[in-house]
Formats: sequence, structure tokens, C-alpha cells
Amino acid sequence: MAQEIMRREILESARKMPRLSGNTTHLLELISRSDYDIQEVIDLVRHDSTLTFRVLMMANSVAMSGIIQISSIDRAVLYLGSRIVVAIALKEAAPHFQGKKQGCCTPRLEELWAHDLRTAIASREVARASELEINTDMAFTAGLLHDFGKAVISEYLLDKSPDLQERIQDCFFVRSLEKERELLGTDHSRVGHIVAQSWGLPGSLEMCIRHHHEPLDAPKAYQPLVHIVHVGDFLARFSENGREDEFLQYSLDNGFQNFFRMSLDELAIISLRSDEEFNRVSRVF
Repeated sequence: MAQEIMRREILESARKMPRLSGNTTHLLELISRSDYDIQEVIDLVRHDSTLTFRVLMMANSVAMSGIIQISSIDRAVLYLGSRIVVAIALKEAAPHFQGKKQGCCTPRLEELWAHDLRTAIASREVARASELEINTDMAFTAGLLHDFGKAVISEYLLDKSPDLQERIQDCFFVRSLEKERELLGTDHSRVGHIVAQSWGLPGSLEMCIRHHHEPLDAPKAYQPLVHIVHVGDFLARFSENGREDEFLQYSLDNGFQNFFRMSLDELAIISLRSDEEFNRVSRVF
């Protein structure tokens, strides 16, 4: 009975999530197109004062520690790239990414954000290395949003017992969907999917959030991108753990080989490239 109450309350929380700003929603729709122009991103940022400030601040943080001064939004967006602009917009628009409300025993929201960023970067690298015609910026954004359901559940748990919070935290960091369902009656991929639907996200993002653990369950048209995020998530976990014995507990769906053939050596190279990019970008987030 208690589990059913929690399940209903969590799903209701997901349905009541504040919508993204119009500019952020427009940005996500924009980069979902394979033919979008970077000038469209620049124009969108220019008409959002908060986003303009954040983008300029980020660009100057990254640009050689202040040796280069970037004062125009055109140059800032070109310097950072649209994928980083998306990350800035989402972190600004979705306070759940920021971990400001977390208590001493709640799941570690900043660690969840770091994992999302790592997965986004790895997903983009996998998309670039594949022979598929996949929008690499969309792969990045899908990786960034894939675990958003965890942040929603974390918010719900704020006033729950520390013991329950710790047990759910353990589930989040060892990738146990079954345990999440056992404790809460639902899991983060289902919760994130409800948020994606309420936000009206593009179908490709919606399906990556829903099926990133079980990519073969996604509609066939979306399976290539879902598998890319699945592999990106896998590589992010390996980077975070850094130990082969821990890495082995995370299963990689063999279905990804139906879409792109990559050896373990090639995946290792992608992982290293992703680590370098993550270390560069994460310092200024």
C-alpha cells in the first residue's frame, strides 16, 4: 500500500513539473533538426537576457582563463558550440539539475548532473564515430536528459526517511531498475518519460529517456539514437568507476552492434576522448 502511494505521488510530481521556458523548448526543437543553422541558435540566445549572460560567462571561463575576452554573443555561441549552449539552458531552466535543495542524505544531485554531462559527451562521440546519419547535437542533448527522472525522484524524497533516501541513492548509482521498482513502484526512466511528455519534447528525446536501459524496446525508428545513448551511458559509468570488476556489472545491450560495429578498443578510445572533453567542460559548470 505504501509503495502504491509513493508511486502515485512520484508520477503526479512528474506531471506537475514546471514547464521549460519557451526559449529552452524552442532550442531543443531547433537542434532536433538535422538542417538547423547555428545562426538560429545565436538569434535565440540573443533574445534571452539570462541565457545571454550565462553563455558569455561560460565562454569567458573556458577561453584561456580570461586571456581572451569574448564580448559578443555571436562569438560566444560559435566558441562554445550549440551543444554547450543547450547544456547551459537546461541547467538554468531546470533547477533539479543544480542540487540546491538537496539535504544531507538525499541522492547526490550534482553527481547525477556530472553523470548526465559525461553521458552527453560520450553519446556525441559515439554518434560521431558511427557511420549512422545521427545528429550529434541531438545525441548530446539526449544523453544530457536521459536520467532526468532521477532528479524528479530525488526532489520527491526530500521529506522522506533518510533510510529510504540512502536505499534509492544506492539504486541510482548501481543502475538497479528492478530495485527502484521494488521500493517505489516505478523507476526513473518511466518518471522521466512522463516529464518529457508533459514538456512536449521531440519524440527522439522522449524515447531516449524512456528506453536508454532497454533500447530494443524503443520504436524501431528511434533505436539507433537510443542505442547511442545506451552506449554513452555505459562508457560514462566505466569512466566514473575506473575499475574493470565494477565495469563488468553494467551490461551493454548487444543490439547496438546491429546499428554500428565498434570493437572494445574503439570504445576505449571514445571513452578517453570523452574523459578529456568532460574534464575541460565540467570545470566551468
